[in-house]
Amino acid sequence: KYRKESEKGEFLPNRLIFEILKKEINNLPKKANGYILDGAVRTIEQAEYVKKYNLVNEVVFYKIKKKTAIKRILSRKDGRNDDNPKIIKKRFFEYKNKTKPVLKFLRKNFPFYKISAEGTPKEINKETIKRLKLK
Repeated sequence: KYRKESEKGEFLPNRLIFEILKKEINNLPKKANGYILDGAVRTIEQAEYVKKYNLVNEVVFYKIKKKTAIKRILSRKDGRNDDNPKIIKKRFFEYKNKTKPVLKFLRKNFPFYKISAEGTPKEINKETIKRLKLK
C-alpha cells in the first residue's frame, strides 16, 4: 500500500511509522538489550514522538558525501525500483526539506554522535561500536 511513496522517493506517512514503531518495539523479546531505529526518525513529528514515548536513548548520524551516497545506491544489487537517478534526486530533496531540520532537535534532546560513513562498512561499524561503547 505505501510502497508507492517509497518508490517515488517520498517518506512514508508519520502515522504508519508510529504504528510500525509501536508494533515492533512491543514485539521485542523480554531479554532484548535495546534496539536500533534505522532511518525511522526523519521528520520533526517522528522526533517528537520518540521523545514523548522515551523510545530513543542516543542518536547516531552517519555523515556521507552526496556523491558517495549516490554511488553506493546505484551499485546496490537488490533491484529496488527507487534506486534510479530521478528518484534518488527526489530522496535528497526530501532529506534536505524534512530530515535535515530534525538534526537540531535531535542534538538538543539526545546524546548525538556524528560518524563519517565514507569508510568501509567494517570501519563504520568499528567507529559506531566505539562511540556507543558497545563492547
